[in-house]
Amino acid sequence: MLQRRLEASRLSAEIVDEAYNRTLIVDTPDGTKLWINGAMTDLHGYQRVGA
Repeated sequence: MLQRRLEASRLSAEIVDEAYNRTLIVDTPDGTKLWINGAMTDLHGYQRVGA
């Protein structure tokens, strides 16, 4: 799991379970937060264009 690998590298990582998917939040070495969102599978009637 990516969260465990990041924490083993001494980076703080948190998983947030949101309504549409999960988000991994990583504290970067420069002190900012990197948000990595999971790909949505349910587009609520919309279509993905160009992917």
